[in-house]
Amino acid sequence: TDPIEVVVVEGTAQPRGVEERPSSGVDAGGRDVFIVMSTDREKAYRGEQITLSFKFYRRVSLWEQPQYGAPDLAGFWVEELGEHAEYYENVNGIRYRVIEIRTALFATAPGSKTIGQATLTYRTERPGFTFFSTGSQAMTLHTDPIEVEILPLPAEGRADDFGGAVGRYSITASLEPGSIPELEPVALTVTVSGTGNVRTVPEPALPELPEFKVY
Repeated sequence: TDPIEVVVVEGTAQPRGVEERPSSGVDAGGRDVFIVMSTDREKAYRGEQITLSFKFYRRVSLWEQPQYGAPDLAGFWVEELGEHAEYYENVNGIRYRVIEIRTALFATAPGSKTIGQATLTYRTERPGFTFFSTGSQAMTLHTDPIEVEILPLPAEGRADDFGGAVGRYSITASLEPGSIPELEPVALTVTVSGTGNVRTVPEPALPELPEFKVY
């Protein structure tokens, strides 16, 4: 092919959508690639949210998409917290690109629970990369399992009609339309939102509605 001339100028811009974050205190030990798994708490009540964070740090180019192996989460109700986040983080003066996966865990019973090992398999580009190059030998990293203590819900102060949902919630209701002819339907929308496993919130109890037929 014909040669192509390009001009490279110094710049500080980083890829769009990838932010810069301060150091988190992680010890990289000078490694090019490493992973970290952590939780935001070591103790929680049954049904209370525990946020699990898995971070993949790298400062080298990868040959192909890494393969993430999720930990064994037996005994937990699991909810993914959106798409994975990508950003840069300085660790011991070294700039790493980070991919973070966050998961909400809700223990279904009290007792000591184990969050199993997470794994990540990757291949890096070899030095002197060309179109005909192959990647390095596949490497697999493992995290340590994490022990968490799950406490039973306290009986003191519990409402008689407690339905089992744990968290901080708010509830609102709206009626649409607000004015209708007799025998026409109207939609009542009840919205529960907040922090916690909202799927465990029972259906709200409606008041007595002697002048309405409820569907």
